[in-house]
Amino acid sequence: MQILIYTLAALGRGQVPYVEDVIGSRAVVETYGVQALMVLLPGWMLQASLFVSCALLLRRSRWGLYVAYVQIPFRLLLVMPSVPLALALVQRLDASPAATAMVVGSLLVLIELLKMTTLRRAVPMRPSHVRPGTA
Repeated sequence: MQILIYTLAALGRGQVPYVEDVIGSRAVVETYGVQALMVLLPGWMLQASLFVSCALLLRRSRWGLYVAYVQIPFRLLLVMPSVPLALALVQRLDASPAATAMVVGSLLVLIELLKMTTLRRAVPMRPSHVRPGTA
């Protein structure tokens, strides 16, 4: 879902998804130096891992679960929940910045915990050593 929303948003702005971001990232590194990679790399790693986990989960590989689990700290750090529309609800709150931050943080943790438990239960995994079509 994250990939779809990201792609549609870029296309809506008249940009080519990911290509414009690579160009923008290069400009940021040229402006701020190599230190900017400390901010840029986690986001790019998460974006790349979304494609990897999607492909692996569609193949019902247990490695897809592992990749999805590794994404959780990056999602929390970058405030990029597995259910991106959930943050839209928080924007409508009429609360102080501190209260809003607490709600966002709690919502992020809750969403990722729910994803972690439901993903394991909902996706029957085949052993990773079994080739597709043989089991």
